[in-house]
Amino acid sequence: MKSSYRSQNLKVQTGKKRIYLFAGVAALLAVIALILLVAGIRKGYRPPSFDANASQGTPSPDEGYLYDTVTTNFGYEFGIAANLYQQEDGSVNAFFTNPSSNTVNLVCEISSDESGDILYKTGAIRPGEYVASIPRLRTFANEAAAITVTIYAFEPETWYSAGTTSISTILQAW
Repeated sequence: MKSSYRSQNLKVQTGKKRIYLFAGVAALLAVIALILLVAGIRKGYRPPSFDANASQGTPSPDEGYLYDTVTTNFGYEFGIAANLYQQEDGSVNAFFTNPSSNTVNLVCEISSDESGDILYKTGAIRPGEYVASIPRLRTFANEAAAITVTIYAFEPETWYSAGTTSISTILQAW
């Protein structure tokens, strides 16, 4: 009489193989995490470099730029043109100034309100310096656009933040 059952040729994984596979994957993930951690520590914080285009003194822009000094709630001041015009080469004449009365370094960043992209950014400006024209970081349409001008202040020795101030305005086309 023949038996009424069929034998199936199945390979059954043992518990040991699963444990070895799991341990191998966990070890690989731990090595990757360690590499990423070490790479992040090596990078660390790097303060902004000083702007190579900075000049000593105070600028004398035309009256049409409506240049003025702004006093912040953080105890520092900065000078900037109220009328910001994109130039033919894409730069903007902002006349960004760090008055000599300040004790902080300043950085100016101009970003698009529509996209959030940073369009212009200076390096750090020491007290008593200014940058008349800021070169553009990316190409964009030559048309009036809503922008945000953000001023970052840093303690000169530690580069700790001494405050951030933002102004919303319009970048005019050339």
